[in-house]
Amino acid sequence: MTRTLYLALYVFLTVLGENSLQAKSETDNAQDYYKPQRRKKKRPKEKKSIHPLWVILPLVGAGVVYFIFKPTTPTPSTGGGGTDDEESSPESDPVTEEESLSDEDGGKTYTIAEIKKLVLKYEKELNEPTAPSSSIKKIQIKHNGNLVDVDSIESKYSQYTLGATGSCTVNALEAGFQLRLGKQPSKELIDYVVALAALYQSRMHTGMEDIQPKISRYKDLVELFQFKQKRTYPGVTGAVEFDTNSKEGTVRNFEKDIKELLKKHGAPLTVLVTKPPESVFFHIENEDTIYFYDSHTRTERNIHKSHFLIFKTVNNIKGIDIFVTYMKLLFPYQDLGVGFEDEAAQQINRVEYTPFRLKKEAIGKIKKFNDQSLDTLAEEFQKLADSRAPK
Repeated sequence: MTRTLYLALYVFLTVLGENSLQAKSETDNAQDYYKPQRRKKKRPKEKKSIHPLWVILPLVGAGVVYFIFKPTTPTPSTGGGGTDDEESSPESDPVTEEESLSDEDGGKTYTIAEIKKLVLKYEKELNEPTAPSSSIKKIQIKHNGNLVDVDSIESKYSQYTLGATGSCTVNALEAGFQLRLGKQPSKELIDYVVALAALYQSRMHTGMEDIQPKISRYKDLVELFQFKQKRTYPGVTGAVEFDTNSKEGTVRNFEKDIKELLKKHGAPLTVLVTKPPESVFFHIENEDTIYFYDSHTRTERNIHKSHFLIFKTVNNIKGIDIFVTYMKLLFPYQDLGVGFEDEAAQQINRVEYTPFRLKKEAIGKIKKFNDQSLDTLAEEFQKLADSRAPK
């Protein structure tokens, strides 16, 4: 836009200058024509003055050329997902493993071997009794015109720190897995979750259907729900019904969809939410307490790493209502205008809810990681990454 304005200004001043000089010349000629003709003594020729526009125009022209052709530096994305001004999703500005940065280590690149060591380290810390986390801070959410406080717990990592650009679904699934085991949100838990999810070293994003059947940790221990879905297809008469593990919804209906899931399946309710290309998860203890996990940065809310948000009833406002408001801020409705109401165009506003819980026999099967079991898990994630790689 700036370059267009400069170019328009340059053209305008050029035309103005030419017209001004032409008008001056015609005026001078007219004055000379109507002057009484009389003999004059020859005088030395006066030096013609330079019209000021001929000084201004080259400067303006130089400015236009500079702004049109100067190299631009892309602005780095601050995060993903929809928000009030929803910063471009970090998914749209991926950080490769070689580019991964950590505020803690000044730009270290992590190998799979180092990530495994982090998993073992944070698993040990996670299982040690610790004092309540001192890393809780407050953020504010605007709900029906009123600012309400929400607790935030932040890791020192995000999914990008460890080079795992496409790991948000694994992050969300493992965080929900741990809460179903009875763990409480903490900085130690997030550090552990981000490290484990970083074993999936790929830029290609996934959904629950990509991970749960192929990764033994989740295939053996996580139980999914069954839903009947209906969908229309071009050239097919009527809606086609099929079985799925996810409930489809839209960002316009967050409140309706979430409360219907809670009514049907009861609390505690753990749900992975996918709005391509992002996945997050929430865990409803009851209508007064909701835990929300997000492995992305949300810098517009002063959240710079992977984090838990804890929504609780405050000032007679139900925690679940504050949570729904936040989801609407995170993934706002995109109005595409008239003529784009069809199902294909509205995919941008689609979300998938995938509830899950642990199988009854899961508790007895879960063991602490060792080098061998981590190697097996890393190999499974590598196979998944290879299968998702562009052909």
